[in-house]
Amino acid sequence: MKPITPLNSEANLSLWLRYVAERLDWQKGHLDQSSWFAFLRAKSLAVNPNLARGVVARLITCAGDRVKPDKLSSQIARAYDQERILSECGTAEPIEPVNWSLVDALARRAVFVTPALLKDSSPIAVRGTTPDEYLSQIFGFKEAAIIFDSPKSQGQAVWRAGAELTRFIHGRKNGVWFLIQPVDGSYHWNPRSQHQSRRSEESVTGWRYLLLESDRVAPNSWLKILLQLPLPIVSITDSGGTSRHALVRFPAVSKAQWDLRRDELKKLVMPLGACPSSLTAVRLSRLPNCFRGERLQELLWLDPGADGQPILERINR
Repeated sequence: MKPITPLNSEANLSLWLRYVAERLDWQKGHLDQSSWFAFLRAKSLAVNPNLARGVVARLITCAGDRVKPDKLSSQIARAYDQERILSECGTAEPIEPVNWSLVDALARRAVFVTPALLKDSSPIAVRGTTPDEYLSQIFGFKEAAIIFDSPKSQGQAVWRAGAELTRFIHGRKNGVWFLIQPVDGSYHWNPRSQHQSRRSEESVTGWRYLLLESDRVAPNSWLKILLQLPLPIVSITDSGGTSRHALVRFPAVSKAQWDLRRDELKKLVMPLGACPSSLTAVRLSRLPNCFRGERLQELLWLDPGADGQPILERINR
């Protein structure tokens, strides 16, 4: 791990402490997630890792839980090791720094919005929506989608309109995913990987969606940012982990055109903390209302007719 410049700014420390106190949830069940985002923000503000560790350990103790030194050490190593983060994000290019001032300002603008309010405001009812009903809303009658409980596999099922996915709702330790673009469901030769595949661009029948997620911004703040983007967001799903997945209508006539549009969109979403690894055309997203172990990949918003008006403006009407 590269040496970290010790904190030399009281203003940075004050910003970090305020973020930790006001933006993160220090209750049992959320402590691992909160400590991870606390260390990520500490790294971005050049807070000394030993100081950050002490503050986080104290907050965990105050929450009535036991501090796990090995867990904290692992999180600190990951958060402060920029080279490893770049590797995990799937890119060798430098990641554009997050504009934390803008992130915090946007989060404050939507501070009143909760997941419950968002679900109540959804144009299509999300409570009780089954995974197959969700897919029927975003794909056409003759289109297919690939379902995964192992993201590195070729998929465990090919869904088509009318099929049920009840068996995927429970019992999947790592959760359930779907390929965000419609496919033909058949295997094709993938010349890049030199093997047959039904999840590569050769199987895609339409370039229709883009996935936005963030592993650098705390989930609640990321959700509030999504609500203010002038993009046709079709759905928002809690990942059951440390993020919220937004499916954006993003039509293109070819992958080349899709990539060009994506490169322009990066100028908007990268400073807000979007993970570059999600901004690829052939991408998996969490399948709503399936369980990831004991946590629900909860559908929070569904609007197949999204027109690009920010969701927050619709909620405020």
